[in-house]
Amino acid sequence: MLPLVLPPTVVGYLLLVTLGTRGVIGGWLYQWFHYSMFMRVEAAVLAAAIVAVPLLYIPARAAFSGVDRELEDVALLFGATRRQLFFRVSLPMAARGVFAGAILAFARALGEFGATMMVYTWQPGKETLPILIYIDAEYDNFAQAIPAVMLLSVLSLSLIWVYNYALGEQRRR
Repeated sequence: MLPLVLPPTVVGYLLLVTLGTRGVIGGWLYQWFHYSMFMRVEAAVLAAAIVAVPLLYIPARAAFSGVDRELEDVALLFGATRRQLFFRVSLPMAARGVFAGAILAFARALGEFGATMMVYTWQPGKETLPILIYIDAEYDNFAQAIPAVMLLSVLSLSLIWVYNYALGEQRRR
């Protein structure tokens, strides 16, 4: 839940401190593999994912807590393994909440700016859409910002439609 309440720039800073070449994990990666993820696509994806994870966790947790424990007990009684129990009983029953959380997390990750800017920074020709919008607005060049805004808006509206349509269909069943 921490990434949800921390400012995104703080999350980005913590990623730098932890996974940077002078950080504990990042220093080890650099020393042994000469690999640093920063200023790479992996850093942008990781930052967006970390900031978005709580929005997946909250609905998924609520959905799994709503799974009927008696059905799980029956599955165990009939010889289901823990893995079978999860994939054949618990997950299908919690699928709506997991799906809702995945859509919310993806939508949040699409618009991530602060943590991404900290670890990916601005590299001409290698911008995420939110960074591109910011840079173009900063320099009063809206030639690329307007299509990026439109694309993010269409994607966001599409996600809302999928969320409402898919969950609405499941409610009617």
